[in-house]
Amino acid sequence: MRGYFGSLTQVAGTPYSASAGGTVKDINEVLRRKKTQLEVLGKQITQLQEAAEELRSIAHLLQDDDNEQGHPAGR
Repeated sequence: MRGYFGSLTQVAGTPYSASAGGTVKDINEVLRRKKTQLEVLGKQITQLQEAAEELRSIAHLLQDDDNEQGHPAGR
């Protein structure tokens, strides 16, 4: 009897074959790797959000300098 996973050619991007001599990946290993990748991406997203927030906090300083230099009559 051929089960659901036996009919798949890939599981989470990893080669999978239920036939003899085929490549079989441990689903727990695949899940562990995916969780690790998710954690790394989560940290990168947090770092990007923090950098964007820092840039927003100084953007007004750059705009004020541009306005003062570009429009001397506005002083």
